[in-house]
Amino acid sequence: MVGQQRRRAARWVAVGLYVALVAFALLSPLAPRVFWTMAMPVLPLGIVLFGVYRWRSACPVAAIGQAGAKLAPTRAHKRIPRWLREHGMTVSMGVLVLCLTLRHVATNGDHLALGLFLIALPMLAIAVNARFGGRAFCQYICPVGAVERIYTDGAPPVATAEAEPQRLERLQQTLERAAGSARPARDHADAAALGAQALQQQAGLAILTPVQYPRRQQATGVSGRHNQACAG
Repeated sequence: MVGQQRRRAARWVAVGLYVALVAFALLSPLAPRVFWTMAMPVLPLGIVLFGVYRWRSACPVAAIGQAGAKLAPTRAHKRIPRWLREHGMTVSMGVLVLCLTLRHVATNGDHLALGLFLIALPMLAIAVNARFGGRAFCQYICPVGAVERIYTDGAPPVATAEAEPQRLERLQQTLERAAGSARPARDHADAAALGAQALQQQAGLAILTPVQYPRRQQATGVSGRHNQACAG
């Protein structure tokens, strides 16, 4: 519980800093220099030091993008295309190259262009997550995802263990979507499980009674014959 509260607080702080960065980019001509020469070089260092899972828990774009998955109904989520699942790294790298190209074309010298870029990125995350659910944008499209994999692929088992809650979260979301579309079958399965448990309990009693009762009767018979022999 305390860990969840800390992650939630870190997420809100990151969102607040991101909003402040957008406002700074829209108002100050110094924003491109601060963003590209100070903020962005620190990003890979933070991913390596704190781990991918902690970064994704505090990532402001991921936090804002979650609004798309929550606002859209679960039944409206589409299945992620096979080509995107198989080539997610390629797509993410392509988006990263596009962002770097935009830097040289517009966002490196125009603070208004940088502000619009920082606004468009979470809006794209909201749209993608609203269509596919979960954190599809972070997993397959986000340009920072390519940076994460470059710095963390082939990492020691500690990094893999830190990413385990992320996989468990995706698995839980998949199970929740499946359960939402198959509630009657789940209720039937629950009833069948209760029936099977009752049968197992009855079978246990049926096995327990023949085994214990004859032994008790046999012990009683032996004791009776022993008393009769002593009396004679």
